[in-house]
Amino acid sequence: MSRTRWFFVAFLLVGLLGISAGIWTNALDTEPGTRVSIVWPGAASFSMGGERTLEISPDLVRQKVQAEIIGIRAESKQTFIVRREQRSLELLVIAGNRAIQRGDLHFVLLDKAGDEFSSGLVRLENDIAPHTKAKCVIADMAVQEAAVVRIVRH
Repeated sequence: MSRTRWFFVAFLLVGLLGISAGIWTNALDTEPGTRVSIVWPGAASFSMGGERTLEISPDLVRQKVQAEIIGIRAESKQTFIVRREQRSLELLVIAGNRAIQRGDLHFVLLDKAGDEFSSGLVRLENDIAPHTKAKCVIADMAVQEAAVVRIVRH
């Protein structure tokens, strides 16, 4: 086989592997707050620094719902060239006069100018009975850039 033909076969193989890796990482990227990417082996760094203000919508305040940020989670795991990153904000929510059902609470992320740039569902493990508290999670890769996190009821 000629040298040109070997070069073409090698080029085709590398291209197919790259396409396969891209499809595979997109298939893994299904959980909110998670990003899977192909990267060059080496150290990864990220920051979740900065202040975040937690706001509760007026209708939730009238229902005496309370919330506070209790933790920020940022993980990055890399195996050779596959990096899996997760970002989330952990909240403690105290239900007010009404129970809070799974799927009731949503979040809106705002930048410093007050513009919305991401939103989604607040993840609760179970419903929250009136006047009880529970931990919940906001899983979104953009949470690290948020200046304000607003909790609303849908």
